[in-house]
Formats: sequence, C-alpha cells, structure tokens
Amino acid sequence: MNSSRRVIRRPAILAVALLGLVLSGCTAGRSEAGRSGSPRNDDAQSVRVSASARVSGVYSMLESIVVEYGDRVALPDRKPGDLFQVEDAAEDGAERTVTAVYTNDRVEVRPDQRSVPGRYVIVQLSSVENPDPDSLRPWSPKSTAGRAVSSDGTSARRTDYSGLHIRQKMDVRSDSDTMLRPSGELPTLQWKNVAWPQFENFTIDSVLREGQEDIHYSFYLPPDYDKRRRYPMVVTLPGYGELLHSNDESTLGINVFGSSNVLAWTQTGEDVIVVSPQLTDWGETSAAQTLALTQHFLEHFAVDRRRVYAMGYSAGGETMSQVVGARPDLFAAYVHTSSQWDGGYDDVVPAALRCTSSWPGTTSTTVRSGPVRPTTRW
Repeated sequence: MNSSRRVIRRPAILAVALLGLVLSGCTAGRSEAGRSGSPRNDDAQSVRVSASARVSGVYSMLESIVVEYGDRVALPDRKPGDLFQVEDAAEDGAERTVTAVYTNDRVEVRPDQRSVPGRYVIVQLSSVENPDPDSLRPWSPKSTAGRAVSSDGTSARRTDYSGLHIRQKMDVRSDSDTMLRPSGELPTLQWKNVAWPQFENFTIDSVLREGQEDIHYSFYLPPDYDKRRRYPMVVTLPGYGELLHSNDESTLGINVFGSSNVLAWTQTGEDVIVVSPQLTDWGETSAAQTLALTQHFLEHFAVDRRRVYAMGYSAGGETMSQVVGARPDLFAAYVHTSSQWDGGYDDVVPAALRCTSSWPGTTSTTVRSGPVRPTTRW
C-alpha cells in the first residue's frame, strides 16, 4: 500500500439529517425567532414531520417525533395516547405507546416534558431499553414499531416510512383559537429527516484513500478533544451485517447506527477516541485496511500509543484476530467476541498482548464454526 497517497474525504451524511431537524442539545439555540435550517412553516394547515432515533443494544428505533405547525399550538388537556397514535404496518401493524406530548419553541426534547409556547409538538414514544442489561437472558422490546434500521441479513437505515402511520387524534388549534389542522393522519416521515442525537460527536463515513482503495470508517472524538493531550483509542470491528455491502447512502455508517457496539465505548466515563472501520470483507484485505487506518490515527491524532485497544465481533473478530496476530505490538489488549480466531498465535503471547475470548451465549450466526484457541494473558 502506498501511504503517500492517503486522502481523507468526509461526506456530511449525518449533517444532512441534522439540518434543522435534530432532537438534541446541539439545537438548543434554535428558537422560533432565529432557527436556521428549514424556513418557518407559514401555511396554516400544513405540517412538517421529523424524528429522532436511538440505539439500544441491537435495536435502533425512533424515540421521538416532532410535528411543526404553522403557528403556536394550544394542546387540549388529554392523555398522550388520546392526542396521537403511532403504528407501523412494516412491523405487522404494531403500535408504539405515546408516553408524552407537549409543545416547544424549538426542535428539542424537554427532559421535564412540560409545554412551553411554541409551534412544535413533541411526541415521545415508549422507551426501548433492556430493563436488566446485565442479564444473559434474551430480550426484545414489547413493540418494534418505528424501527430505524432494517435488516435482512445485512443492515441499512430504514428509507421507507410509508408504513409508519402517525395519526393526530384531535383538531389542532392555535393559542388564538385558529384551526391549524383537523384530526387525521400526518404526512409520511422522510428518512433523511430522522436524526441520531446519540452520535452528535461522531464523524460518520469518512474515507481514507489507501493506494487505489477507499477505506470507509466512522470515528468519535471526546467533546473537549485537545491535540495537546493523549487519549486512549479503541479500534472496533462490527459483525457481518454492518460491513460495507454497498455504497448506497442508507448503508454508509451502518456499523455505527446498527447496534450499540461502537457507542458503548464512548460511555466508559473516560475520554477516549473510538474508530470503527466499515470494511468490505472479513479476510486479509480488511485486515490490511484496519492496520492502515490504525496507523493513520496514530500519526494524525492525539493517541496514547501505550493505550490502543481492539475489539472484533463476529465477522469483525475474524478480521481483527488477523490484525492483532500480524501487529500485536500496536495494541495493549484485544476483546475477541462471538467469533473464530483466524490470526496467528506465535507473536501474540510473546508480545504479552492481553486477549479475552467470548463465545457462550452468542447470538452471532454468521461466523464459521471452529474452536477459539485460548490466548488470555493478563
């Protein structure tokens, strides 16, 4: 590979979704008077629909819907489920419980769920969180209505929300008692109007040119990233479903949006750099690309070279085992999860690379069967 020809391109995929439609703290300054992005909705009876999605475990689901009306809204004093209804024909007609409805003067979820005068109506949906995350028992949410990532063996962001029916169950009137919109179904949610607030500090789908090849990857930097400091770094490879199966926009970055495997490393309580390549296979080509990307971050980012860690899940474990087998000197420790070991052993143990393997209880179905040789050395 010719390292002298490295060029980085950073398509602003996440920025498109965030344009005036983000349900996160980064929109806190966008009030009705000075909100950038989409123009004010001046048609009294038209509405704009947007949403935010959240990743929890292997489930990526809508968590909130925003309806923008043409004027400030006066909500009637009714239970949330009597104001809006959300059901999903794509999930066999499953319905999602509406847990809170309130007005706001900006595109933003309010933790207190209290209405403030505004033309935005926030419709919050039932939480999709495992109530016992430490349990080894299988878990699934009560309703999968509002899936934001679809999967038929390979994952992609959902692009068709025509089956998601959002019904406004009452007439909506302004605070001056003007009719804003009669009861009925709202316009179809467009997938590019779905934001992902959890990934506010991620750069999604960067591209590193290595020789004649493009290496797609996403990465996370701490909010107060300082080039004068040195940060630990985790390089994590996803499973088969989150590989780069196509260059379709809906699949780019799915290694981040498809599960919480990448996000979890940002929630350790310590500032850390997280790098997640979206590779094209689980063999030698991807192993070489992972090494090139790791070297790129070591050379161009504020990484503590003594604290570089690796993780590989399922198909990504097969690739990463080749990476650490070839260059154990780059890594302080490696987590090998639900996978087969394809790399070499001769250099791993002499380098005192700390490795741990996990197989029992796996839900992976894509890796080839075969033993994982114990390589633990702490």
